[in-house]
This record gives sequence, C-alpha cells and structure tokens, in this order.
Amino acid sequence: DLNGYRLQFGVDGQAFVSIGKNGYDSLMIGLHAPSFSGSGDYLNPIGVVNAASLQPVTASVAPGELLVLFGTGLASSTVITQGGQAFPTSLNNVTVTMNGINCPIYYVSGTQIAVSAPWELASNQTALIDIQVNNNGTKSNVVQVYQTDAAPGSFSAGANGIGYAAATHGDGSIITAANPVQPGETIALYLTGLGTVTPTVADGAVGPSTPPLSTSDLF
Repeated sequence: DLNGYRLQFGVDGQAFVSIGKNGYDSLMIGLHAPSFSGSGDYLNPIGVVNAASLQPVTASVAPGELLVLFGTGLASSTVITQGGQAFPTSLNNVTVTMNGINCPIYYVSGTQIAVSAPWELASNQTALIDIQVNNNGTKSNVVQVYQTDAAPGSFSAGANGIGYAAATHGDGSIITAANPVQPGETIALYLTGLGTVTPTVADGAVGPSTPPLSTSDLF
C-alpha cells in the first residue's frame, strides 16, 4: 500500500494480514465486522456512529456529540425536529437513553435516529455507555459503547463523512475547489464531538450566537 506495507487477503476478502516497517516493525491482522440483524425494535451493535464523520464502531462517544443510531423498527415514521429549536427528549413517541439518561433527539425514522449524547455523561466513571431505544413502549436491545472526553468529527460537503469538509467563507458561501480559501481568511467549519463546553449549554439546546460564546474545554 502507499505506506509501504505488504498485505495478504484471504477468506474471500473477509480477513487480511499485513507486515511493514513504516518507522516500526509491524504485524497487523484485520477481520471484517460481522453483519447484524434482529427482529422488532432492533439497534445495530455496530450502528452507533459520529453524525459528521460517520466514524464506525469502536470509536468512543463524547458528551454532547451528535450521533446517528442505525437499526430496524426504531420508529413508526420519519419526524424531524424543527430547526432553531431545542431538541426534545421524546419525538414521535420515541425516546433514547444513554446510561438511563434521556437523549435530545434530532430526528427519528424506522432505520435510523439522530441524538445528542447528554452532557451529564461527563461525570460517568465507568468509561462505558449503554444505549437503548424505546419506540412507543417497546424497548430495543441495549448496545454498549466506549466513552471518551472528545471524539471530533467534521461534517462533509457530501454528507457521507468523506471528501471535502462542509466549510464556508466569511460571507457564508461554500468553500470549493473553484471558490478556494484565501490567505488570512477566516472560515467556518461544522464539527461535533468536541466534548464539554464553557459556558455550559443545556442538553439539546441551541448554543449561544452572541458573546460569551461557548468554547470547548479541551481544544
């Protein structure tokens, strides 16, 4: 590959072994994640991802991070929270909890839900988060993920987690190859997963747009 590693694939591409010396003698083994499915209200164990980067399972979750949860039977229909308003903790008779704490919900549908991880998770001492969906009284399976202080993800222009970042010039126009950034220019990036902020913001609430602005405690 481009880093000078030699790879051998097997089992119809479901596994690989890699050796190389890009600064360190390395031996790496990779296995394709299994496919999961279930009946009823089912939350996919590998379907908890950063809403911006779509960084896959094993990536930890940070307080305040916007997440997308994938599964089946998660809601009876698609409903989206109106823009500019605080996210509710119940939408279309659907609730989501993390360690028993209700999550603010951006949208729900039968196969995916977007939620914000509660700020209260910052006081969690176990480094583990149990996630469960309740669809009109019927609860899904519990999915457990790791927790971290920050898990930054940048929203992409293609809304698929890859390619150019969704970034704008000072006048609000989109930055593209044909409309590039100029030296010394201030630009805006759209991120999630930066962890706790000061001053604090209520769960699901719209952050302040005038000073004092909330800033990340870690960056």
